[in-house]
Amino acid sequence: MKTPSVRSTDLWSGVLFVTIGTVCLVAILHNKMGNIFHMGPGYLPRALSIILTCVGLWLIVRSFWTSSLIEPMQLRTAIPILFATALFGLVLQSIGIFFASVSTILIASTGAGRSLKEILLLSIACAVVTTLGVYAL
Repeated sequence: MKTPSVRSTDLWSGVLFVTIGTVCLVAILHNKMGNIFHMGPGYLPRALSIILTCVGLWLIVRSFWTSSLIEPMQLRTAIPILFATALFGLVLQSIGIFFASVSTILIASTGAGRSLKEILLLSIACAVVTTLGVYAL
């Protein structure tokens, strides 16, 4: 008899999401929910907890039906992304959001194998949108 294959990452991610969603749902049960027109302090947390729990249940069910193999994480792409994220947090105050965004995208995309021209255009475009979005709010 053939044993069913299970994607363990989906299974454990689902278990984690269901656990977090359920714990948060129980923790905010004392808050008033209100209604859609007069939302109480428990409306959004309750909705997010329910959504997180449903996503977790979906991942658990999907882990039994999906049999494709998961590729191992490639450090060539993961390390620049982690480094760029940390660098963004460190230099944001000193060099500003525009240059912090450009440097973050440039560093994070080094493992992508794209051309330098494409990366520069993308980073500048994203930095402009980010800067306009932050200062427009």
